[in-house]
Amino acid sequence: MSTHRSNTKELVTAALLGVLIFIGGILVIPIGPVPITLQTLFVFIAALRLPKKYGVFSIVVFILLKLLFTGGFAAFLLPTFGYILAFLFVPFLVGGKQEKTPWARLILATILIYLLGTLYLFFIQNVINGIHPSLISILWAAVIPFIPFDLVKMFLAVQVNERLKKI
Repeated sequence: MSTHRSNTKELVTAALLGVLIFIGGILVIPIGPVPITLQTLFVFIAALRLPKKYGVFSIVVFILLKLLFTGGFAAFLLPTFGYILAFLFVPFLVGGKQEKTPWARLILATILIYLLGTLYLFFIQNVINGIHPSLISILWAAVIPFIPFDLVKMFLAVQVNERLKKI
């Protein structure tokens, strides 16, 4: 395949994954300050499936859609926006297209999402919203319940990526 066709394919795939990440955030299971969504599933697929720069492009598409459809720059004040910003680092950590599945890097990326998202949530709740939860209570509300779901999403992303390699 020519480089031009390959780049076009990667760009279109990245844009579609950006839209899927956005849609994955609309379908929510509210369980507290951070809902369960399918966003991380599609972020992981983008990071596994695409070269790094296109993986980041898919996250940028998602963030632009998020800003466009959820009140513009006020979205930055949402308590969960730190998790969204952390998504930008996932393609760099996971490493794009690879022969072997980078399980350790997927787990590291998830830890980074938890870390940045939790610190952002703590800041927004304490400084902007005037609510003063402890960091421990935020961990129990916004990280601990998500670990099993995110492990399942990692596994599903790997399975989807393996199937897509055959296409």
